[in-house]
Amino acid sequence: MSEFHEVDWQNASVQDRIAPNKVLFRLMVQLSKKLDVHFDVLLEEAQEKPVTTAGDPHRNFRRGEIAKERSHKIHEWIARN
Repeated sequence: MSEFHEVDWQNASVQDRIAPNKVLFRLMVQLSKKLDVHFDVLLEEAQEKPVTTAGDPHRNFRRGEIAKERSHKIHEWIARN
């Protein structure tokens, strides 16, 4: 899974999704800065649900450890937008 666009989000193992998830995180950070929109606003729109109110809601995303459903939704949102 060397190419980001080749990731099969639904069938990839947790380990295979870590690097692409980190790429998704960096892309979302870049988009947030470029569009001057708060990161959480973009993330909520992309994943179609509110960001958790946990102490550090982005820790797992930064580490590349998010659910495949979230990864897939965020990837598709980036592709559409």
